[in-house]
Amino acid sequence: MGKFIAGIIIGIVCLAAGAYFYMHYGFLNLAANAPVPAIERFYVRGMVDAWAERNAPKGPVPVQTNDADMIAGVKLYKMNCSVCHGSPENPVASVGRGLYPKAPQFLKHGPTDMSEPMIFQITKHGISRTGMPSWGDILSEQDIWKLTTFLKNMDKLPPAVEAEWKGPTAAPTPSPMPGSPAAGAVQQPPAGQNPDIQHKNQQPQH
Repeated sequence: MGKFIAGIIIGIVCLAAGAYFYMHYGFLNLAANAPVPAIERFYVRGMVDAWAERNAPKGPVPVQTNDADMIAGVKLYKMNCSVCHGSPENPVASVGRGLYPKAPQFLKHGPTDMSEPMIFQITKHGISRTGMPSWGDILSEQDIWKLTTFLKNMDKLPPAVEAEWKGPTAAPTPSPMPGSPAAGAVQQPPAGQNPDIQHKNQQPQH
């Protein structure tokens, strides 16, 4: 019995040493464009679904499934998510395809089979060891719910929301340059009317 236990301990130590050697000396492929093993795809997908379902918020969805909220969700998606998950203008997002694992392309396989709380959970908190960030510190919960409502229903959008979805993406409004009139720059008076310059040019009186 003692030899059996000693053999198990030696096996565990050898396995740990081998794993350390394999990772420490660069044998583990960390390239983002490396193929994802089938076993990893299978288990990670199940782990993500189980985690999202277990930790998703409980209770009713706090936004309505109406045109206004879904159009707001479309705009949020195009601004923040389409670069990785695709859009009607760019159905296959090259940035998302360059991640490890590759980001799902929602025009091909949308998240409509997930519950809205699960979509909210993943969007708000992100997924570790992937390219999916946490949006909880960037968007408000209300905006994340609007985005969630759009994603849940993106395969059956009402006409007005479909028009917004298929329409061109609005170009972002550029921020004004510091010091420009649009940024509220203070207009300087002409040199001859500048009180500071006039003060410097005044001769002291005796």
